[in-house]
Amino acid sequence: NVSLGLISGYKQFYQGIITIIFTLGFMLWQNWLLALIIIIFTPLCFLLSYLLSKKSHIYFKKQAYETGKLGAQVLEDFENLDVIKSFNYDIDSFEKFISKNNLLYKAGQKSQFLSSLTNPVTRLINNSTYALVGIVGSILVAFGSNLNIGIELTVGGITTFLQYANQFAKPLNEISSCLNEIQSGFVSLNRIIEVFNAKDDIDEGKLKIEEIINYIDIKNLKFGYDNNKILFKNINFTVKNNQKIAIVGPTGCGKTTIINLLLRFYDPNAGEILINNTNYLNIQKMSLRSKFGMVLQDSWIFHGTVLENIKYGNPNASFDDVVKASKEANCYDLIMRLPKGFETVISNDSGLSKGEKQLLCIARVMLMPFELLILDEATSNVDTRTEINIGKALDHLMKDKTSIVIAHRLSTIKSSDLILVLNNGEIIEKGNHRDLMNLHGFYYNLFNSQYR
Repeated sequence: NVSLGLISGYKQFYQGIITIIFTLGFMLWQNWLLALIIIIFTPLCFLLSYLLSKKSHIYFKKQAYETGKLGAQVLEDFENLDVIKSFNYDIDSFEKFISKNNLLYKAGQKSQFLSSLTNPVTRLINNSTYALVGIVGSILVAFGSNLNIGIELTVGGITTFLQYANQFAKPLNEISSCLNEIQSGFVSLNRIIEVFNAKDDIDEGKLKIEEIINYIDIKNLKFGYDNNKILFKNINFTVKNNQKIAIVGPTGCGKTTIINLLLRFYDPNAGEILINNTNYLNIQKMSLRSKFGMVLQDSWIFHGTVLENIKYGNPNASFDDVVKASKEANCYDLIMRLPKGFETVISNDSGLSKGEKQLLCIARVMLMPFELLILDEATSNVDTRTEINIGKALDHLMKDKTSIVIAHRLSTIKSSDLILVLNNGEIIEKGNHRDLMNLHGFYYNLFNSQYR
């Protein structure tokens, strides 16, 4: 739309303007009276075109908005087709599509109708002006010498002038016909500009982390995605080198958000996070994130070979290192069962189960030269037997590493040095497994509820 409307359309627009200016100059030089008639009616042509364009712009904007909504629903429905079918939501989903499509149709109908009026209205005015010029010119040919106005016109002169008038009207018609394209181009351009004007991920940090991270000190942390709705406040704890920290709590209490703050996907509303006594806001994000290895609940596999996927976090790793990591992550046998082993091309839609993709992601992290390991429900998509095997591998991996674990299965965090219990935006309990069980509090009840 931008290319067609603002490049092709504007080219036609500017060519028309230049033609109009030069043609009008010739007409004034040949016969100022007839030229004056054209000059009087030309603003009316532009005025009507402006009014119609202004009105149609509203509907072009709505059309672009409805197109975006319809496209988003189509994409969402295709990506979640299995869910839609499993809930027998086919008819409802299709009705939503029809409803949004009707809104798009109505907006498009109005925008196209109003914009299509511009050209015929312009042609009507121009042809009327052309006819009026012919009538006045005929009068001047017949009675010009008797009118005493200092203007005489011959048949050849009026023929020439009418050719100029036709040449003058032609670009006006062309301009009005391309206004539709220009309007559509402007609306599309505005939507693109909205994306360009979106705030960049600001990285004001100047420092790099050269030394080993000995501790992370979190003081009086306060955060909310909305300033009017704070997720948690007054969060205080320290992560020491080689320590295993676990964060537990009910769904929605902010466990994953703390991880997002540590990685600076968001910045806190108040409080501070110190890394080796340096405020992490002063550290470059790339340098900060290079210290972390992370396995999330939602695994991500990009289109490429198994080898490329595992080496994603460490492109310089040798093949032997990849094999070792895959064995430690308990996915070596899985890879060997694939048609081409490590050279098999896979993706998120290649038929691998969630558990299998999770194992490959764990192997990917095992290959990374990280200092702090983050596990966010890393074993939630694997069976119990595989979870035990991965747990052993992760214990070996975390032996000389600092780790932060988020888990709903409390059996996986019993060996943690420090367990933080998060609820209602605050840390309500902290300690190791034995200490928390002796408290007979929230953690005690949560742990026992999983084994009843």
